[in-house]
Order: sequence, then C-alpha cells, then structure tokens
Amino acid sequence: MRQISSYSATVFDLSSHLPMGHHFRDAVAAIRQPFVVYDAEERLAAFNAAFSDLHREPDGTRVLHPGMSFQDVMEWRLRTGFFAPDPEGAGHLPAAEYRLARGDVVYRLRDGRWMFVDNYSLPDGRLACTWSDITAVKQAERQLWELSESLRQSQDHLVRAQRIAQVGSIERDLRTDNLRWTAEMYQIFGRDPRLPPPTRAENLKLFHPDDRARFAEELRASEEGRTTAPAEFRIVRPDGSIRWIHHESEVFYDDAGKPSLRIATYKDVTEIHEYREQSGPYKMSQATGVAVLVDGLTTVVGFGSLMIANHRGLQSLGRVLTLGVSCCMFTSMIMLPALLTWMSRNRRGAEDEEGPATRSRPRKSVVRRIDEAEHPGTGPHVAPKASYSGSGFPLVSGANQINTSPSR
Repeated sequence: MRQISSYSATVFDLSSHLPMGHHFRDAVAAIRQPFVVYDAEERLAAFNAAFSDLHREPDGTRVLHPGMSFQDVMEWRLRTGFFAPDPEGAGHLPAAEYRLARGDVVYRLRDGRWMFVDNYSLPDGRLACTWSDITAVKQAERQLWELSESLRQSQDHLVRAQRIAQVGSIERDLRTDNLRWTAEMYQIFGRDPRLPPPTRAENLKLFHPDDRARFAEELRASEEGRTTAPAEFRIVRPDGSIRWIHHESEVFYDDAGKPSLRIATYKDVTEIHEYREQSGPYKMSQATGVAVLVDGLTTVVGFGSLMIANHRGLQSLGRVLTLGVSCCMFTSMIMLPALLTWMSRNRRGAEDEEGPATRSRPRKSVVRRIDEAEHPGTGPHVAPKASYSGSGFPLVSGANQINTSPSR
C-alpha cells in the first residue's frame, strides 16, 4: 500500500473564466423576484429586470435608470397610481416626506398583488431590497379572517337565538370531562356567569332532591351510549325558586366507537306548567312581556340596520328579516296570548260542565321555593314518574301532570 506523504488541492480560479462579481450579477439579474440596490444617497445603484418591469409607463416605456433618486421613484409611483388606493390616506403624503424605510415594508399594487419588501442595510450605507409576492399569503389571511368573523357571527346568533327561545346547551368532552355552558344556561339555572361550569357533583345539586336520582340515571345511560328519551326535571335556583326544564341529549362517538362528546339542551318550560295549573283566564306575566318586547325590538334594530347598506342584496335581506321579526313579535305579544286566553276559557267551561267537585279541586303552584334545610328526598312532593306521549313530549304523573288531550 502506498503511503500518502503530502496533500495537494486544486483551486478553481474564477478569474480565468469570469470574476466572482459577474456570477452574482448574472444570478440577481435572472431571478424572478424584483431586486434593487440604493446607494447611501438613496439613488438607484443597480436593479434587475423584474424590478424594472414593475415600473413601466402604460405604453411599456421603462422608467428607471441608474442614479434616479428614491424621491423621483415615489413621485412617479404616486402620479401613475402604482399602489392600490389606501383607505387611510397614507398614499397621499407629500413627496418630500418619502424616505427609504430601514426595515420590512408591505405594499399593495394597483393590480391587486401584495409585495413584501425585505430591506438589508450594507456596511457602506447602501440598501439592498428584495421584493417578494405574498398575494397568496394575504388571500389566506383574508380567508382566515372571514372564517373567524363568520364563526363569531354564528356564535352571536346562537347566543341571541338561545336567549329568545330560552334554550341553553352544554358540551361535555367524555374523554377529558371538560364541560362548556352557553350563556343562556347560566340564565336558566340562575348561576353567576362569572363562575365556571359546575362539576358533576355540583351539577346534581342544581336539581330538585326528588329528581336527582332520575336525572343521574339518565345522564349515566346517555354517556354509556344508551338511547334516552327527552324528559323534564325540576331545578332549584340559588334563590330557592323551582323551575321546570325540558332536557334532551345526544352522544357522539369517536372512530373506535367509544362515546367522546355529549351535547344536551335545556329549555325552561315553567310557563307551560303554570298555564296548565291556572284556574282562570290566561294572563301573560309582566316579565314575559318585557322579555319578548326587548328581544324583539333589539333584533329588529339589528337587522333593520341592513336596510341602510349600499348593497341592494343587504337592503332586501334587512327588509325581509325586519318584517319577519316584527310579525313574530306581533304574534307573541298579541295573537298567542289571545289564543291561550280563548283556550283557557274553553278549559274552564269544560270544568264547569264536570261539576263543582272539579272546580273546587286545589291546584298547586308550579313555581315555588324550597327550604334549603329540607332534607333531600323527604319533601312533600313525590318524585314524578315520567311517561311519554307519541310526540316524545314527557307527561309527568301526579299533581303536576301535563294533559295533552285535545279537550284541554
């Protein structure tokens, strides 16, 4: 084997072919990104063809030339509308105020393209600028913003719809046990919205002592994947008042077939029970009337503002929505109370035909208070046993039974 006693290397001498500077010059001239170098006095020192192509007169004449000041370049840009209109008026600054920016700059051109200018300061005071087309990035940012704005509007509409319908909803991640309440849930349960959603143990305490076992069983069945029918329960608010809620839930499964998410809705149906228990003609409560009026007016004002938009489609949409909400508000304030009054009178007439015994039968108020010192399960009310009609609406046996027969 021959031992190597010395090492020699051959260095390729660029000077025998082309100087180093020529290679860089040719590479910069060939790249597609506009590239320019300004000297220390802010004059054009060098630029490639891509940068020159950005600055052409309408007839195709080239504008730039070595030694041209940045001031003259900006004056030409302003005169020819090189940049897209700036709603904030930044494009109308006096020409004397234009200076080379020592940092990154973003321009929007009149053809709709967005350009990112990356500026490099050189040791001798020169400034090298590379322009990059970021139109695709800006379009993605716009789409992301529109998506987030659409999501925000959808959330606002959900909150408003739940407030009007008095329906709250929850989402529980069955894998992490994380729980999320909507704003209307706090309103229904009378819970301080600044508090976090209740834990499982706290959640059961929100229900009437006589209904807790039944609710816990239905909750357990739904989370185990068993089908549960809609049901009604009584809840106890912090002030001691009792409300009736209509509860429905659905469980979603992951790819492995295991329960992963539970979504449930809670609707306050206390007024339905109050109506069923009324002995005289129906009367809309003041709180209900004020709530319907305020929600209706705020919705009308919100959608009505679309009628003053400059877009004809938005104007038409605003008129249709305003008219629809106004009709709904009129129906809720006038037509529905009149219908319920007529139905309650017919019900009273039917009771009169049944005899004095029916009229003298005591009725219990649905909305009442519960003493906090009352021992769970020993209250005067027997736990209601739910059965279901063909429509799926629960019928509660006992004094608080909901009668759905046509004669009532």
